Amino acid sequence: MEFLSLDIKTLLRLLAIANLFAIAMLLAYRREGQEQPLRWFVVSRGLQMVGWGLLSLRGDIPFVLSMHAANSVLFAGFALEMIALTYYAPGRQVLMRLYVGLQVCGMVLLWVYQETLTGLIIVASIWVILLVFPAAIALVQGANRSNPSRLQKSIAAFLLVLCAACVWRIHDAITMDITLFTRSIGQSLTYVALFALMVVGSSGFMLLMKERADVALISAYQRLRLSLRGGRLATWEWNVASNINRMDDAWLSMLGYVQGDVPETYEGFRSLMHPDDVTAMEAAVADHLARKSEFYEVDFRLRAKDGNWRWIHAGGVGVEHDAQGHVLHMAGIHMDITEQRQAEMAKQAFVSMVSHELRTPINAIIGMNLRLLRTELTAQQKDYAGKIGKSSELLLRVINDILDFSKLEAGKLRLQHAPFLLDDVLTRVVDIIGVATDERGLRLTVDVAPDVPPALIGDGLRLEQVLINLVGNAAKFTEAGEITLSVRLDHCETTVAALLFSVRDTGIGIAKDDLARLFQPFSQVDGFLARRQGGTGLGLAISSQLVEMMGGKLRAESTPGVGSNFQFVVHLAVDVEAQAKTAPPQVHAPLQPISATLHGRHVLLVEDNAFNRQVAAETLGDVGIIVEQASNGQEAVDKVLARTPDIVLMDIQMPVMDGLEATHQIHKLPGMEKLPIIAMTAHGMPQMRQQGMAAGFKDYLIKPIQPDDLYAALARCLLPGAKQPEQPGIADTSTNTIPPLPSIDATLALQMAGGQTSRVSTRLRQFIADMGDGGKQMQALGQRQEWTKAWQLAHALKGAAGNIGASRLQALADAYLKEESAPARTALAQDISSELALLRQRAQTFHANHAHHANSKPEAVQTTSAPAQILADIAQGIERHGHIPQEWLDTLVVSFDEPAKQTSLAQLHAALSRFDYAEAATHLARLTPREPS
Repeated sequence: MEFLSLDIKTLLRLLAIANLFAIAMLLAYRREGQEQPLRWFVVSRGLQMVGWGLLSLRGDIPFVLSMHAANSVLFAGFALEMIALTYYAPGRQVLMRLYVGLQVCGMVLLWVYQETLTGLIIVASIWVILLVFPAAIALVQGANRSNPSRLQKSIAAFLLVLCAACVWRIHDAITMDITLFTRSIGQSLTYVALFALMVVGSSGFMLLMKERADVALISAYQRLRLSLRGGRLATWEWNVASNINRMDDAWLSMLGYVQGDVPETYEGFRSLMHPDDVTAMEAAVADHLARKSEFYEVDFRLRAKDGNWRWIHAGGVGVEHDAQGHVLHMAGIHMDITEQRQAEMAKQAFVSMVSHELRTPINAIIGMNLRLLRTELTAQQKDYAGKIGKSSELLLRVINDILDFSKLEAGKLRLQHAPFLLDDVLTRVVDIIGVATDERGLRLTVDVAPDVPPALIGDGLRLEQVLINLVGNAAKFTEAGEITLSVRLDHCETTVAALLFSVRDTGIGIAKDDLARLFQPFSQVDGFLARRQGGTGLGLAISSQLVEMMGGKLRAESTPGVGSNFQFVVHLAVDVEAQAKTAPPQVHAPLQPISATLHGRHVLLVEDNAFNRQVAAETLGDVGIIVEQASNGQEAVDKVLARTPDIVLMDIQMPVMDGLEATHQIHKLPGMEKLPIIAMTAHGMPQMRQQGMAAGFKDYLIKPIQPDDLYAALARCLLPGAKQPEQPGIADTSTNTIPPLPSIDATLALQMAGGQTSRVSTRLRQFIADMGDGGKQMQALGQRQEWTKAWQLAHALKGAAGNIGASRLQALADAYLKEESAPARTALAQDISSELALLRQRAQTFHANHAHHANSKPEAVQTTSAPAQILADIAQGIERHGHIPQEWLDTLVVSFDEPAKQTSLAQLHAALSRFDYAEAATHLARLTPREPS
């Protein structure tokens, strides 16, 4: 009995240790969100451990605990485990319930027969047999569904305990009474039960937790799939090593494909991409693979099954990496943003149209108002005209703000990188804002530190825009005192200078609560003052974004009733070469009109379109410029080699050699590195402008080009740094009129023609001859899928239409250039063809009305020169390949009555329109009277 007592105590202590180990296993498998069931199992195992421990200590400690009390603790532990399994695994873990039930039955029997040795052995044996069966099943399930490595470690640990117990019991049986052998077998089976208890308890808990985790995972996956469908997102996976690229059904249906249409490789995906977008996509992938970016994100176009291009926003991330951190597997989403892109394009087209449709009449109003102010007016009339001018300029600033903000919002505004003088920028700011400060009695001071570099490289115009806005706001909200614009050198690193600009005023100030929303779009701090002073609330928002694009941040400090201080730091490159050449300030000579400074200059005009070439040559000839023409880039290079011009006006889109390559070739010629070249093109996209400036253009003009803009650009390049007064009065169009012509903006047409009505008629006739069938040609090219040629034709049509004031036709051509959908292009080509047909029909009536209108002014002919003098002037113009004014030819039409001379005159006109000076000289000789021999 003593031996049995010792053996039972050992068993009980091992059972207590087993429960302690089970508690450790439960804590090791603890997961987030499962703390509540974990508490139940830990407490139940703890009670069982205490119960087994108390039973094993009976007789070994001073106090005596009854068997019933110890068993009660065990029963409490089993009851908690039963409740936990029933509550957290309803209707599922039947095996776990059976296991606990068997333990409870065994403990009841143990409680009943605890004082009888024979009964105790029988109960223990039955208990062991009943426990081995569910333990074995639990082991099989655990090996399949639980964590195999941890389960194997648990089995190995308890196998060691079991082996030790069996060896010990066999040793006892051999060395003692043989009758104890059978008892040792039963007791060894009890150790098996010990092992089964631990494994079943731990495995059961792990199985329960894993099942709950699986249910949660499946639920989360289903929610994710529904979220992807709701967000119209498609998923993809790319195995970088095997090059397998899998797309889900949503990805394929987004483009109209089905499984099997697209090869599941990277090359298969790449074959669907627009050629212009491949570089950006691969750069984004390379950056992510090289760990330069946290996420892969890019927009590109993919070809759908119907042949149209769909804009896609792609995002992804590396989901599997090797030991070195290299990406092995990527996954991500695709989102169709075609409608968003189309909306952006429509918005840009609308903004472009608004820009043209609003700026043109406003410019006319401002120009005519200036001419009106130069006439003799009463005091009241001058007051009215002055208010008209101020209101028009305010409206123009509002339009410019809205257009700039829309460009910034769309990410289309790009900064230039060109040399400029800081003094020129500050001078223009003072000239513009000085009028307002003088009227309000304010003192405007400019303070530039002596160490600030005078010659810089950057976007001087945008810097000027920011300063004008800040100084202008200070002038608006300052009733008395002064405004100080200061420039300091924050720091300088080799060839880059960080300049601190500050605009300080003594105005009304801004409350602290209002400073936070000061730079928000359409935000105006003081509603009453804002309404009184005008404005859109966009100025500071635009200025803030422009400063950020220059690498700085616009900040504001203000005290109500004291004043405000706006400051920012921008990083600008120092123009070292210009810095060395910068001379001390000198007193400027009296300013001359631009026409006087440009007179006699030699300009090489490079334009492939004969009509546009004629328009530009006439505009240049109006101010006495000597014009030489070339129809392509190669011809321009040859002419520069033969005779160096003062400046070159270069179109970009041309046959044989385009303008970009021609500019590069010209600047490679010996001594031509600094030859100024101005781009004249219908390409208005910021990236094309940036590309052109990088190619070496000195300036960039977008067709249609206003004469004043052309003259100003020429003056900027030929006379850099010179201050220029107002434009000369080319031709006063206020008294010139043309017969009404639908589809033509009469004011713009006259402005483009220098105010000469006869030139409008001539240009319209030439336009109809050159471009009248442009719409039909575009339709035919579209049917043959020759989109490149159709695009080039639309490009030429856009520029030519602007030169005659055909605003609607110009807008249609511009829309065609921006459209990417084939059906939409076809529809636009049809609209262009209809508009041209209507214009051709109305032009016939226009020419008849113009002839009648011209004949009603016989006095105009009397003021012209004699035919002989005109013929001599034309001969000189042909000899130097210069511009022949249309008025000379109109005078000759009236002067010559003979049919032969009329025929020769028509042929002369046609040759000059083609700039064929050799043929023109032949026809002119037939008109020139021969001297008697």
